[in-house]
Amino acid sequence: MDVGAGDTGQDAQPSAGEVVGQLAGVQRHDGTVVELKDMSEAELRQLADALEIAGADHHPLGQVIEAIQAEEVLVPAASDQDHIYLVNRELLEHDGERYAFGDQVVIEDETAAAALLALGAIVREGE
Repeated sequence: MDVGAGDTGQDAQPSAGEVVGQLAGVQRHDGTVVELKDMSEAELRQLADALEIAGADHHPLGQVIEAIQAEEVLVPAASDQDHIYLVNRELLEHDGERYAFGDQVVIEDETAAAALLALGAIVREGE
């Protein structure tokens, strides 16, 4: 289980290209992403131990989850590259522009991008 891409803790200081965020889930070694609410008690206690949260082995599970959620983590900041996609359909209209198969399109609205990715209308550049 990968608990983060950088430093953790209340003193986490972002460097260039990083922001401070809260942990919402983890990525397992097989690549699957699991939200905290979907993790087993053993996994949550293991995560709390990895984050060096005091008392994680004996506090009630609710307190352990609250402590994990309060933990600050450094994550990569979104960049312009994160919003570039390739059109995977014959035609796509976005923000009044028309794009054809293989064209690059910048979609900054993460909700819209997620919906188009799920439909297969776009793919992340480089995939």
